[in-house]
Amino acid sequence: MSAVSSGTEEIAAELIARGADVRRSYPTGTALTWAIEKNRVEMATLLLRHGAHPLDRLPESVLDSRAEWRGISALEIARREKRRKISELFDRFLATGSTAEVEMATVAESWRRIESELNKSEQILKRWLSPPAGAGDFLELERMCKRPLPPDMRACWQTHNGQPHGAAMLSVPHAYEWLDGAEGLFRLLPLAEIIEEARRMQSLADQNVFDDVSVDAENGIQPVAWHKGWLPIAANFCGDLWCVDVAPAENGIPGQIILVSSESPIRTKIADSCRALFQSLEVSRPDAQG
Repeated sequence: MSAVSSGTEEIAAELIARGADVRRSYPTGTALTWAIEKNRVEMATLLLRHGAHPLDRLPESVLDSRAEWRGISALEIARREKRRKISELFDRFLATGSTAEVEMATVAESWRRIESELNKSEQILKRWLSPPAGAGDFLELERMCKRPLPPDMRACWQTHNGQPHGAAMLSVPHAYEWLDGAEGLFRLLPLAEIIEEARRMQSLADQNVFDDVSVDAENGIQPVAWHKGWLPIAANFCGDLWCVDVAPAENGIPGQIILVSSESPIRTKIADSCRALFQSLEVSRPDAQG
């Protein structure tokens, strides 16, 4: 409940992975009612994805400070508190049984923000963002990794198939300390380059190039230098990669985004999903890239 009200989505997801009961009620409410009170749509989405329900009702034992919420559902609370986006989330969840529609809308909203930050000129956008990926590109990538792609990754590349060379690059502020300045700037790869880079890295692994690397992997990430379940979606000029992890270790999140550094043996998570990554992306202006 504390993580939902004032922490990060990553912290809340970690607690859930470790067994936190998202539906448990306390005298102060539930995790979902705290998400409503703080108007945190991303936390409400996370909770629904892991078993919370909009029709869960608060018990009569809640504190007097929550007296007006006694016995009513999270959906009713959201409407009373005029949390429009959370109410819409709940309505769509009740209609479809899924948070997918909301998550795809979040991807679209992130792309609109990135496009706006790049430039409103159509000519500039064409130079910095590629057209949508085709169905055949996705099929080839899924054949290579032998797993279905996370829906939010598919939605991201259905809007723009990565970036061409020379595009304004992107960063995740404060994601890691050892990549600073230009080294922290990444270019989103088109699907064809994702396939090419994944095959290159797997070829190096097959040639035992990484055998002497002593890997330090965060909890939930395979403790290897390279894994065939990692899809490199972005790269910087040093050869460091952001990868979608479709084969996480125990306690990992399928579709989590990890950093595979060419200079460091550390394998670390930078976002829970493509959706979360795109929400945090910042555009580096061309004049800042040298």
